[in-house]
Amino acid sequence: MVSVGRMENAELENEAKFSILLEPNSALANMIILYEHGKLQLSENHTITAIRAKYCLPKLRQHVKKIIAKCVSCQRVSKLPYKYPDMAPLPAMRVTKTRSFEHIGIVGFRPIEYKGLDGDVHKAYSIIYVCMVTRATHIEVVTDQRASSFL
Repeated sequence: MVSVGRMENAELENEAKFSILLEPNSALANMIILYEHGKLQLSENHTITAIRAKYCLPKLRQHVKKIIAKCVSCQRVSKLPYKYPDMAPLPAMRVTKTRSFEHIGIVGFRPIEYKGLDGDVHKAYSIIYVCMVTRATHIEVVTDQRASSFL
């Protein structure tokens, strides 16, 4: 089907004056868009211009956007990798000059079972003290969960 418009007297080629009317969601329209885009991986506007030189397609820009969005080689070029969020500033206790282990972080482990010299099964707990300024570590092993053995 040929589209007849008001361009009969224009100084254009006959293909541009009497362009071929295509159905919007047809497979032929999709193939033409893919062909014109795939020649040189043209941008949206260049692809539309190349198609309009020969064809008349209603809602052309929407179709071109949809097809270019699925183009894998265009996505590799235009899409950016995941951007990590900006890091928050360090707390004051981490950057202030202090003595070692003045500010600490404490990590405790679940109990570890072991056999004592008497043959009985006992539990031991590990505690890691981490200096917030120098990041030095100290590991302590305690046999019970009382505060006196923790400190």
